[in-house]
Amino acid sequence: MPSSSASERTESVSSHGHNYKTSLSSKSDPNAALREEQPIANALAGSSMFSLRSMQHRDAKGQVITDPDRSNPTRPRLERPLDTIRGFEAAIEARRRENAM
Repeated sequence: MPSSSASERTESVSSHGHNYKTSLSSKSDPNAALREEQPIANALAGSSMFSLRSMQHRDAKGQVITDPDRSNPTRPRLERPLDTIRGFEAAIEARRRENAM
């Protein structure tokens, strides 16, 4: 019996070794992080970086926004205060319509 249990152990070890090798070729390879580039290197290598100031931002009516709104830090600077209020009103009205149905 001891020889049969030893052969079972050998088979189980070899089968685990085989599964280990196939698991390293999957997406969960722990060494992949060592071979990947750093995110900042990817960002600097790309030439898609451009200045937001070079763009012309427009409001809801299509007028060019020349002076950003700095009065409310929670609102995007290139959005008008009245646009924010109208957006809230539209969301409230939509919810009222859903509840009425």
